[in-house]
Amino acid sequence: PTWANFCASVFAIKANPPPASYFERHYYNDPNRGDSSSIRVMIDTNGDIVSSCRIFSKNLSLGEVDNNDEEKKLRTIEAGGIGEVCTSPLHRRRGLSKILLQDALSIMRE
Repeated sequence: PTWANFCASVFAIKANPPPASYFERHYYNDPNRGDSSSIRVMIDTNGDIVSSCRIFSKNLSLGEVDNNDEEKKLRTIEAGGIGEVCTSPLHRRRGLSKILLQDALSIMRE
């Protein structure tokens, strides 16, 4: 909940801001979410989240493949994505999102 509240607070500047429950649903309804390590955060010296991003893992369908037999097989590939990238207004322009995105890309390459 702390992460979802943080995201909601950062996106509160939007005309129609999403509530914390929006970010919770994104996380908990993701069938490929794994553990909470898919949420990457930076914290300040007080232990508060100041920047965040989330790693997604999805299986994409590329359609059916003919195996030269009577049975067709669905071809899929695993793909990664990054979302919920946000930084507190008081901590912007310090490269925090850049560090988190580099970390996320490194994890996705593994």
